[in-house]
Amino acid sequence: ANGLSTSASFDITITDDEAPAYSGAPASQDLPSDPGSCGAVASWAAHSTSDNCGIESDTSSAASGDFFGLGPSTVTMTLTDIHGNSTIHQFTITVTDTEAPTLTGMPATMSQTNDPDQCGAIAEWSEPTSADNCAGESTSSTHSSGGFYEVGTTTVTYTVADASGNSTDYSFDVTVTDDQAPAFDQAPADMTISSLPGECQANATWATVLSSDNCASPTLTSSASSGDIFPVGMTMVSMSLLDIHGNSSSHSFTVTVADDEFPQFADMPSDMVLSTDPGQCGAIASWTAATASDNCGLGAYVTSHLPGDTFEVGTTTVTYTQADINGNLVSGTMLVTVNDNEAPTITTSGDITEPAPAGTCVASLTIPTPAITDNCTVINLTNNLNGTDNASGSYDHGTTIIVWTGTDNHGNSSEVTQAVTVSVPQADCNGNGSPDVCDLASGLSADCDGNSVPDECDVDCNQNGSPDACDIAAGLSIDCNGNGVPDVCDLASQDSSDANANSIPDECDPAFKRGDANDDANVDIADAIYMLYSLMLGGPASSCIDATDANDDGTHDISDIIYVLNYQFQNGAPPPAPGPSQCGIDMTPDDGLDCNSYGGCP
Repeated sequence: ANGLSTSASFDITITDDEAPAYSGAPASQDLPSDPGSCGAVASWAAHSTSDNCGIESDTSSAASGDFFGLGPSTVTMTLTDIHGNSTIHQFTITVTDTEAPTLTGMPATMSQTNDPDQCGAIAEWSEPTSADNCAGESTSSTHSSGGFYEVGTTTVTYTVADASGNSTDYSFDVTVTDDQAPAFDQAPADMTISSLPGECQANATWATVLSSDNCASPTLTSSASSGDIFPVGMTMVSMSLLDIHGNSSSHSFTVTVADDEFPQFADMPSDMVLSTDPGQCGAIASWTAATASDNCGLGAYVTSHLPGDTFEVGTTTVTYTQADINGNLVSGTMLVTVNDNEAPTITTSGDITEPAPAGTCVASLTIPTPAITDNCTVINLTNNLNGTDNASGSYDHGTTIIVWTGTDNHGNSSEVTQAVTVSVPQADCNGNGSPDVCDLASGLSADCDGNSVPDECDVDCNQNGSPDACDIAAGLSIDCNGNGVPDVCDLASQDSSDANANSIPDECDPAFKRGDANDDANVDIADAIYMLYSLMLGGPASSCIDATDANDDGTHDISDIIYVLNYQFQNGAPPPAPGPSQCGIDMTPDDGLDCNSYGGCP
């Protein structure tokens, strides 16, 4: 009532203790690793939430689609409402590595032969390369490169494993073949042994064969054994070694059994000496052939000659050779001597008479070679004139005796004679007791003119000791008219005249026309020009110099040219006789003016 009031208040506090809730929260997951990755991407469905008042926040330590490594990973989700109440949800993502590691560059299967003298071989290859989705893989192998591998096939396996226990095996084969043949370390060589006495065979022995191989002891086979009997001749023994892998070696040697026993001869014939059969260059010889025997059997029986054969002059060795079946030879000999006592027979063509050719004292004759025969062989036929079998040649007048001698090849000889007569005319003009033809042929008398009469018997009119014909032929005397008598004799006997007193018969003087220098039968200006060229310009001289002496003064000079020109153009006198009108001889003796030829006269 006092107007005072009193109020009272109190708080009513209501607290929210209800936590928010998840609906469809993710559950734990087990995942394999993604291919090629060392983990996996995890995904989960979206969840829903609820709260009595309201949600303040919804958080998570990982989101759907995140990458998770190997092993378990916990994802924590926290849901908080507006009053601070919260709810936590956890789940696990477990990633397991299921991808096996790999190897690249694995060796291929390989094959090779054994190393020398080894029962295997060292094999080498390049190591493969490993790879995995997660690092840290490890590689192991059953065998190593560079190791020794026995003959046969060995499988090499490589294993690659990762930390998760995943692994992969890779394999290849290494094959080693044994190509080495076994070897003969000691084997028999070719051998030659002698046959046993009186037999055609022998025992052959040899040392034990030693062998070796790179893998195991080889097996030996042989076509014969030491101590076996071998026949005479050559036998091939073949041996073979075979190892456990089929390789083989062969060896062969020869066992030669030699037959050293020679055949034996009996009843060998003795040497004999015979004379040639009449008319034959040999003789027939007869004897009994020898016989032979041998321990192994006889082969060919060869003799150089047979009984009844003809043997030539001289000594012949008859050889007997007996072979056995193994080629051993035994020989025997005998000598057959045949002597030749027959001389050759010579037959000539008979005595010959021939005249010597006219004008000679010797005849060239062809003498037929005598026929000569002998029972053997004529080796020589000679004559006593030149020592050959040809007596043809020059024979002097009279009779020549030829002695022919024939010799055979065994030294027997015989002789015959043959007369050759050469006849000549018996004229003897100089009375010296020898035919003129022989005097001339022997050079005792000369025949300078070749008339077959000794010069001392020919005419010598000038009594100079030489026949007139020879004087003329030698140029010692002139015979201008060709009558065979020297001109001097013709003039002395007045058989010829000499009008110009030049010691030459007139009939021998040349005829010409004076002044005709060019020899054309005319005397004109051409002759003056010819003389001018000849005298002053080096032209050829006239063949008849006497004709160029136009003025007949005994010389040839420029006055002759002037003389011809006066005659031609100034009515001068013609050249003196023989003048230009007719041919004639020079009646004036001239010294040195010759006339070798002149063609202007008929």
